[in-house]
Amino acid sequence: MNFTGTTSMEIGVKVFAQNPITGEERHTNTCYATFVALGENGRPARVPPVAPETDDEKRRFEAGRARREERLAKRRAR
Repeated sequence: MNFTGTTSMEIGVKVFAQNPITGEERHTNTCYATFVALGENGRPARVPPVAPETDDEKRRFEAGRARREERLAKRRAR
């Protein structure tokens, strides 16, 4: 988990392909998936905040925050 907002979270996904004969792996894709938590009523629900601790976690958290701000700015510009 890279970032959490009030009701959403960003998850980083890395995809690898593996040669079944040699076992060699190679990175094929990276993406960020954003999920919105829904309560029993089907409406957005609060998610617990993520607390980044390591330098890498802090870097990913800030990058996730920046991606969220960019998405929101594009939405407001429409």
